[in-house]
Amino acid sequence: MKCRALVVGFTSDWLFPPAQNREIALAMLRQGKEASYLQLDMDLGHDSFLVDSPELFDLTRAFLA
Repeated sequence: MKCRALVVGFTSDWLFPPAQNREIALAMLRQGKEASYLQLDMDLGHDSFLVDSPELFDLTRAFLA
């Protein structure tokens, strides 16, 4: 992997729980990769990324800037 990564976890996601997302980001960091982890408190489970979320959009825009 040659680009930086943003891993976003949602507190209500049972398919990919926040602990697994954090571990993915930590594994990248241990390999010397540039990775960030963000956790959002949303109650829509794994589908949280599908809804209109200004907070998620703002964080994603900031990461890509």
